[in-house]
Amino acid sequence: MKKFNFIFFLLTLLVSGTIVNAQSATWTNATNDDNWHNEDNWDTTVIPSSSDQVIIPANSIVNIHSSNALANNLTVEEGAIVTVYGGNLVMSQGTFAPGSELNMLGGIVQVSGTLVINSVLNTIGVNAKSLIGAGANAAINITGTMHVHSPSDPLTLHNVKLDIFPSGTLTIEEGEIIGSGLLYNRGLFQKTAGTGTFSIQSNFENDEGIVNINSGSIETKRITTLNGGEINIAENSSFAMNSFTSSNYLNGTLSGQLDGPFIINSQTRLLGTTETVLNFYGPAGVEWRKGSIVSAGGINTNTTIVNQGLLTITDIGTGELALSGGITLRNEADIFINGTATSFHVYSTSLLNNADTGEITVEDNVNIIGSVLNTGLFQKLTGTGEVSINSFTNNAPGILDIVSGQFNCLDNYDGSGFITGAGTIKTNPTDMVASTIAPGNAGVGTLTYLNLAEFEALPGCVYQLEINGTTPDTEHDVFAIDSNAKLDGTFSIQLGFAPQLTDEFVVITANNILSCNLPAQVTADFNGNTYTFDVNCNADNVTLGVNTISLGIDDNTLASAKAYPNPTTGNFNINLGENHTEIHTTITNILGQTIASQKFENTNTIQLQIKEATGIYFVNVETEGQSKMFKILKN
Repeated sequence: MKKFNFIFFLLTLLVSGTIVNAQSATWTNATNDDNWHNEDNWDTTVIPSSSDQVIIPANSIVNIHSSNALANNLTVEEGAIVTVYGGNLVMSQGTFAPGSELNMLGGIVQVSGTLVINSVLNTIGVNAKSLIGAGANAAINITGTMHVHSPSDPLTLHNVKLDIFPSGTLTIEEGEIIGSGLLYNRGLFQKTAGTGTFSIQSNFENDEGIVNINSGSIETKRITTLNGGEINIAENSSFAMNSFTSSNYLNGTLSGQLDGPFIINSQTRLLGTTETVLNFYGPAGVEWRKGSIVSAGGINTNTTIVNQGLLTITDIGTGELALSGGITLRNEADIFINGTATSFHVYSTSLLNNADTGEITVEDNVNIIGSVLNTGLFQKLTGTGEVSINSFTNNAPGILDIVSGQFNCLDNYDGSGFITGAGTIKTNPTDMVASTIAPGNAGVGTLTYLNLAEFEALPGCVYQLEINGTTPDTEHDVFAIDSNAKLDGTFSIQLGFAPQLTDEFVVITANNILSCNLPAQVTADFNGNTYTFDVNCNADNVTLGVNTISLGIDDNTLASAKAYPNPTTGNFNINLGENHTEIHTTITNILGQTIASQKFENTNTIQLQIKEATGIYFVNVETEGQSKMFKILKN
């Protein structure tokens, strides 16, 4: 029994000692001077130590001016205000209740565990301020709001995770965040004031959070990870990933309204194993200025980045501009490649893929060193200069539209898509062509073909020609081959006037025609009449001569019908010239597939819409036994 009593006595001493070492200290502010370091302001009449449970009661005011303000567990109740002017507020963990405030005008807040801000954290003024972690998992959780006011010296994050919870908001104005910590946003991160650039020089991760830039700009200069979420940028503002020494990471679906640009200016890695999606909208879009886009999973991981908004590729940053490591950039909306992109690398196993709904526009001097797969619209709209691509595959229903200047396929051109425009295409001497050749820009014109050896057509080649008069280039299409030619394939004629039996049209020219495996005759309809043309293969040209005219209805009241606007973004009108009681329209794509049919009654003007992807379409109008075909280009 004596032994038992002795052991019990030792345990009692041990427990009592533990309670003494972890005592509670409650703020009283008995002196009304608001000073943490005045021992008379505590119920224990002792300034708290690092082992104490510190309580700041509701509606209290506490100021920390110098030295260390210590706590094991800091609890700040509703309405209380703690202000750090200097010195250090050091704790293992803490909680600020809703309605309380933590204000930093200088000094350090240090935590080894977790500090939860359910209220407001303000950083104010120009004195240096730091949030520091003293443990491996140190975190400051913002479930309420944090506001970085202007003017401000850098706010340092050191070995701590500043975690903006889904319910939390971080508002910044002017200044910067530096240090080895992590700014981690799952809630709302917003820049609301100041026209300057707020620089984040700590690691930054947006994990399905919202980033709003309403004024000025934000740049990140260390590792940046965007894991889904939303980025909204006002006009004259921007968000830029400017880390030149660290990689950035993209994953999931990124969306938002871009009235100002989202700028990629450094190496970017895709975290996903399948697709990363840029689903932005707005006039500014994404600007890829420099850096490689690669897979974080290594080469040949079949990783794809999908563009569903506006992506501008321009070469004005630092370093290489490239797709590498097996990355596919699939465009489902709009890509504009600026003329500064004179060395855009698409390395082996990587691919620039322009999908059916995609539209890629290139300027003079663009040089894509690699492979492009096109089933959408790939166009050169302006300039008399050249664009070069190593390998270009143009599969139906893809369209290569060379409005002006020259398009060079340095190593390879193939595919069954359309080649159209009034510019020039140059291919490799070994290339054979199975495309549909459609000269002219939304009308008649001359499309020129260059090859150092010869133009060699395959049986699948189609020469789609508009003939609206007898004058080449201005009234009917011409395919001008600036080399020798081996011709094969068929014709598709859109006739826009009534030729005479003596009329002949030079539709293909070449230096020398080495072989000609074209049909002997081809037919076309106009005003209800059918015209049969003899196909004449000569030494250096091919002509179509009117052989017979099969008469139908003499007078076609649709002869003067006009379609406008053409090109169109989707909606267009056809003025029939006079009123008709019943009109039938059929819209077909370049593959001959019907995409829309409509009936109209008692009108002289009809309104139509093409909802499908950009490309060339044909509209057939029939009324009272008469018909007319229109070629419509949708941009």
